[in-house]
Amino acid sequence: KEAAGFLLEMVGSEEFGKHALPALAEANFEQAVKPMLEALTKRKKEVRNRGKLAIIVGNKKDIRFFQPLRNLYLSPETYNLGDVELRGIIKALGQIHRKRAGAVFLEGLTAADNNIRAKSITSLKVINFREGFDTLSRFFLSGSWKNQRYDAGHLRDTLIDTMSSLCSENNPAVTELLEKALRNKDKSIRSVVLEILFRTKLKTPSLIEAVAKLLKDNVPRIRSRAAFVLAVMGDARSFVPLMEQIKAEKNGRHLTHFLSLIRDPRAIDNLIKILEDNNKDISRAAAMALSKIGNTRAVEP
Repeated sequence: KEAAGFLLEMVGSEEFGKHALPALAEANFEQAVKPMLEALTKRKKEVRNRGKLAIIVGNKKDIRFFQPLRNLYLSPETYNLGDVELRGIIKALGQIHRKRAGAVFLEGLTAADNNIRAKSITSLKVINFREGFDTLSRFFLSGSWKNQRYDAGHLRDTLIDTMSSLCSENNPAVTELLEKALRNKDKSIRSVVLEILFRTKLKTPSLIEAVAKLLKDNVPRIRSRAAFVLAVMGDARSFVPLMEQIKAEKNGRHLTHFLSLIRDPRAIDNLIKILEDNNKDISRAAAMALSKIGNTRAVEP
């Protein structure tokens, strides 16, 4: 109590205030509530310190801090925060009231500013807000994320990262949405879904078939990516397009790795044929794939 009283007197100090307030919160949280609320709402110059305070109040799950943290999260001041401080605010909101926090982050998807959109998408991942996947998917399928001139590439990468983390093979709605998106006329949307499947390694029979159809896509980059994704899924239909790319590139060594991922017995004959390829990387990848498939037909070759 004596230490808490001393720290409370130091809170207003320019020199020691930023250290005294977190210490006070640890010593006596209730005594720290009022000055902490003031710090979160009134101190415009100490945004970084407020990020540290957010971590403390998040652990306490005190609803009194939700609104101040929400306002801080939505303010332009957070653009200058480091990743640790920003994630501290995001996690605190999720810890205090996960459902309300998710609603705040989903609302950010409608913002005109790409920075706010990207921050909102990242926030859904930080609190693992799977309940927001439907809304995020509608935002993705709308294609509005790619019509922004400023930093659209960053927004795309953030979207892929978050959707990949929220995807679940056990959720039929997720796989159905991805299948639908693979048939989308917009090549940007097809490309993003392939990247999500490549990262998550999600594979269901219907998803594999949907990806296989993209081997005949009219966009070369989509065809190429579809072959990689099929290889990650272990499907034999990736063999021919992969070999074509390996042979076409001057340095196709990095692509041979995908051959080694094939796990489909239908590829055994083709894999056996390339065991004696002049390219040692190709023959090594074929041997690895055959060893994983485990069929005795490959023993003699």
